[in-house]
Amino acid sequence: MNFVNSIDKTNLLCYYKSMNEIAEKPKYYKVIQEKGDGYRNSIVPQATILEFIEDYIEKYRISPSMAEIGEGTGNSITNVRYHVGRLASFGLLSFRPGIPRSFVITAPDPV
Repeated sequence: MNFVNSIDKTNLLCYYKSMNEIAEKPKYYKVIQEKGDGYRNSIVPQATILEFIEDYIEKYRISPSMAEIGEGTGNSITNVRYHVGRLASFGLLSFRPGIPRSFVITAPDPV
């Protein structure tokens, strides 16, 4: 039995639409879209991580740990490490390797 034939095509269309059209884009979406590597699937998680770090620092006056970022954004620590590394390579986030809670957002403030 073919997988596509075994599911309701309406549900498949809804799933595809929800994956490609975000109801409310994260704050840093356009900044990452302009400065990033162009991978559409990475823009939302990276923008969400940046927004989480900004909110966390504003609330607690200290940078979050990788585990806290993962919990707050719904990502695994492995994914958080990957996205944080990419954000740093784009010049949107800086941190000191090996120093916990050292994140600093260097992205321009989104308009």
